[in-house]
Amino acid sequence: MAELDLPEAQQILRRAVQLDGALAPSGEASMGLSELEAAAGELGLDPAAVAMALAERRAGVRAEASRPRLDRALGPRRVVVARRAVVPGDAAVDAAAEWFERAHVLKVSRGPDGVLVARRRTDPLAGATRAVRSLAGGGALSTVRELRGAAATLADGTTAVCVHADLADSQGKAVLAGAGVATATAAGVVVATLVLSPFAAVAAPVAVVAGFVTARLGHRSKLRTIGQALEEAVDAAATGTTPPRALEGLRGLKALRRSSSS
Repeated sequence: MAELDLPEAQQILRRAVQLDGALAPSGEASMGLSELEAAAGELGLDPAAVAMALAERRAGVRAEASRPRLDRALGPRRVVVARRAVVPGDAAVDAAAEWFERAHVLKVSRGPDGVLVARRRTDPLAGATRAVRSLAGGGALSTVRELRGAAATLADGTTAVCVHADLADSQGKAVLAGAGVATATAAGVVVATLVLSPFAAVAAPVAVVAGFVTARLGHRSKLRTIGQALEEAVDAAATGTTPPRALEGLRGLKALRRSSSS
């Protein structure tokens, strides 16, 4: 039989897994990590790609059959960053926890299988800490509803770390902002129709367009900010690098301003 290309081999493997699950007795359909690694090796997949995919899975990233309509209209409701790590998995996750706690003022806990869970802090001190971090150019992730991070290590030592950010709140706020703009624009059209001319009503669709554009631009701006901050944190965690303390960041910022003004 002629050799299969990579997409064909992947399709056959996926189908074989489905058939194996259908044929196996109830509760026995599974594949161990060693079997997964062996199958990936047979396909010639890069171990780093396998480790990153496994880390994504552990961080709670799930493939979707189709994108939700709101995602297609405004932009994705999640940001996922995965990197190959040059430090052990536990060290990478610990470094990510420090970035979320110290650089982004989040409350960090550990879930099942060591999964890192970070959420926005609501205590009185958190606001002051966020203000200091903001002055030092940090804290961009403090507005995210939830972050989940995990690492995966293969038998050959290849390690990856992944963090998954939930931006459903950002989508909701963007929709509300767009609705506000649409309502205000529609009200202006109504007033113009009553006071000036009935022909002003033809501008009604402008309200809908204005609301949509506002929502889309607002959410995509948030996506860029969160994405950049998340990449910085995960890149650092993959090398075991911890963030500077808030006051150190302020001193560095002041020094940079002095050097640029001289």
